[in-house]
Amino acid sequence: MREIQFAFHLLQLEDDTVVVGPTEDRGWYLAGIKSLHAPFLKELGARPAAYYDDVLKAICKLDAMTFPLQARYDVVSVSDLERLRKDIELRITEKQPIPQKTMEQFFHQEQKFSL
Repeated sequence: MREIQFAFHLLQLEDDTVVVGPTEDRGWYLAGIKSLHAPFLKELGARPAAYYDDVLKAICKLDAMTFPLQARYDVVSVSDLERLRKDIELRITEKQPIPQKTMEQFFHQEQKFSL
């Protein structure tokens, strides 16, 4: 949750800002973009498996203020979903705050896929 708040804070610093981070599988995630960069988004949308380095190069062409975030994992398989479940359970046992709506949505999806 703090990282999402941090990303929103970064978006307020400049008029043209991109907040992006790598995933563990060399992919990327877009946490926020303040200006509409249609060609950039169209190019990356056509290549959903683009590598993080390619995304950074494309962002450099925009001449936008860029803030990289920490590497994260994406959830694209049942094993990824299981990893997420374990991470959430760990946060619960460590008494880290997790929004109630997030918990309800996650456990609803977990029942749907019967993990």
